[in-house]
Amino acid sequence: VVTSISAIVLVIALAAAGDRPDTEKVTVSVLSVQATNEGRSAQRDETATTESKPKRPATTPFLQQGFAPGLRDRHKPQKQDNGERRYFEAGLESIRDAAATLPYDTYKKIKSESSNIAFGKESQFEINGRYKLRLTPLDRDGQGRLRIKVSVDEESARDGNKQTLTVLETTSAIAPNKYLVLGGRLPLDEGQLVIFVGTKP
Repeated sequence: VVTSISAIVLVIALAAAGDRPDTEKVTVSVLSVQATNEGRSAQRDETATTESKPKRPATTPFLQQGFAPGLRDRHKPQKQDNGERRYFEAGLESIRDAAATLPYDTYKKIKSESSNIAFGKESQFEINGRYKLRLTPLDRDGQGRLRIKVSVDEESARDGNKQTLTVLETTSAIAPNKYLVLGGRLPLDEGQLVIFVGTKP
């Protein structure tokens, strides 16, 4: 059974329009992380090599509202005003700027995957046993911005019946060397799932 439920997603990305899908393939990277808010008190970013393990997560107002802000275009990210510092697990340095506006301070890697996908063809990325990302490249404009359609499916058991719920669905564009950031109502056992989708020119 496939059911569609709404999720509020705020993605700050450039809109792109194209005439028709290209015949070429595009390389798309998908990085999924566990994001939590640990209430860190220091006023600088925390590196992944020397700091202690994060504590149990706390719920934030942004989580309750279901918003997951995306990457702002070419502006230097500002630190959160609540005096918290951010922890990125080793290997997640590339998303530090993209996560600047998100309401979390701790990021741990779940999975990273890249694939060459033909325009107009859907490809699936298994995030974990609960979530799956479906992605279709649509077209690319003269400035290299890639327009894509993405959906996130969740495996759920309700009333004893296993269901596949489409919990997020959007069409947006990604500028070169930028990320499309997806999340907001993608709960994990601890924290939230945030997905960073990137592309290569």
